[in-house]
Amino acid sequence: MDDADLIITQLRAELYQLRQRNADLQSAAVEHQRVVDALELSEARYRTLVEHFPNGAVFLFDHNLRYILAGGTGLQASGLSREMVEGKTIWQLLPPDIATRDEPVLRAALHGAATRIEVPFDEQVFVVHTLPVSDARNVIVGGMVMTQEITDQKRVEEALRKSEVEYRAIFELAGAGTVEVDVQTACFRRVNRRFCEFTGYTAEELLTMTFLDVTHPQDRPQDYVAVQQMASGKLDEFSREKRYVRKDGIVVWGELTATVLRTPDDQTQYTIAIVHDITARKRLEDAAARLLAGEQSARVEAEEALRIRDAFLSLAAHELKTPLTTMLGHAEMLQRRMTRDYSLTDRDERALSALVRQTRRLNELTSALLDVSRLETGQLTIESALLDVRALVAHVVAQVQPALDVHTLTWDVPDEPLMVAGDELRLEQMLENLLGNAIKYSRDGGVITVHAEQRGSEACIAVSDHGIGIPEAELAQLFGRFYRATNAQANAIGGNGIGLYVVNEIVGLHGGHVEVESTEGHGSTFTICLPVRGSISDEGVVAEP
Repeated sequence: MDDADLIITQLRAELYQLRQRNADLQSAAVEHQRVVDALELSEARYRTLVEHFPNGAVFLFDHNLRYILAGGTGLQASGLSREMVEGKTIWQLLPPDIATRDEPVLRAALHGAATRIEVPFDEQVFVVHTLPVSDARNVIVGGMVMTQEITDQKRVEEALRKSEVEYRAIFELAGAGTVEVDVQTACFRRVNRRFCEFTGYTAEELLTMTFLDVTHPQDRPQDYVAVQQMASGKLDEFSREKRYVRKDGIVVWGELTATVLRTPDDQTQYTIAIVHDITARKRLEDAAARLLAGEQSARVEAEEALRIRDAFLSLAAHELKTPLTTMLGHAEMLQRRMTRDYSLTDRDERALSALVRQTRRLNELTSALLDVSRLETGQLTIESALLDVRALVAHVVAQVQPALDVHTLTWDVPDEPLMVAGDELRLEQMLENLLGNAIKYSRDGGVITVHAEQRGSEACIAVSDHGIGIPEAELAQLFGRFYRATNAQANAIGGNGIGLYVVNEIVGLHGGHVEVESTEGHGSTFTICLPVRGSISDEGVVAEP
């Protein structure tokens, strides 16, 4: 092979090498372009992420602590821009004290450590996350800093913290028992000191129990139904008085008010209940109920005793009326005959007068008892007729006046007729009763006045005396059956408490009313007022029961 062939062979070898190198260069160029494209895509993704990072800022830094990417919605709010940040190291961008503070955190990220800190700044609070950035081969190529402004969140958290502290304080220090109950399991979630004292259990013991465990067996069904309704959303709150059984077995009473707490989406969380200890009040109520039952029983017994007494008096009056009337008739006849014949000694005359007087008194008492019996049974009949009050007064005064010794009886009536519809005998009985009381309760004598007049549509007869009077506090009871004023009894003035009762009832049957004015120690005035009438039918008026 000559030199020319040798040169050609070398040239071919070199050409082959050049072609091989060119192929390698082209392959490298393609790979370089792929890497560049990947880096550009990665940077684009990072930048998109950074620029749209909400409510904060994102920074990428390399191993020289140089910021290579910056962005986020909060970047401008902090007074910075991409141009001010990108390409600068932390010592070029930040004040020395802050750069010195942040350097250990950034270098820790380059060594694979992630950190989270909260940084207050200018009345705001930021959370700062620092973390490593790795490539596809998991090699740390830099670091990332993400900052977010969380001032509102911190305020909410602080408000929630304060609310929880306040709730715990109110819960624990409440003056009543307070509990939280899981409506699904009926278990206690939380109990305060007062509820522990109320039930006699410790908080630790109660937290292992259900509310049914401390509820009286007879009260459990109603509570169970209420809790089931709360769990299903049919009931938000309920209140009731119920019994609890303490640890020592003693039954106590509580006033329960329970309210269910729900989430915004209406999911049941738990029930909070307040229990007031009402044991003392319930014991008082039970005692009062027993006392009332006792009083009612005593009242029934007393009413039965009164009924028996009234029945006896009515029977006695009926049985005594006929013989007393006969005795009185014969005694008065004997008195008239003996007086006419002058056949009595002074002693016998006094004895016979006493017999007539006492028999008449018994007859009057019997008549009064019969009137009471008839009034109580509705059998007292009023035979009404048209009569002149003037004549009524004159007739009764004429009967009473001759028997007066130490009293002066004066009377006055109007000049014109004063007509009423009434039972003449009953009206005479009422006026005689009032005059008799005026005489009896003014034992030292004095003037007794009967005055008749017309007041509007009523005819009124007033009887006045200057006797012992009636205590003001007793005026309202004066017309009660068998009632007697205390000063009458204190002065040993006899009576049975029937007269004024009969007067008031009979006046009522006539459609009228009785008035009384009295000052203790100075006398009394009783006034009967009846409707004025011009005519009357032939039919009588029958008293109703």
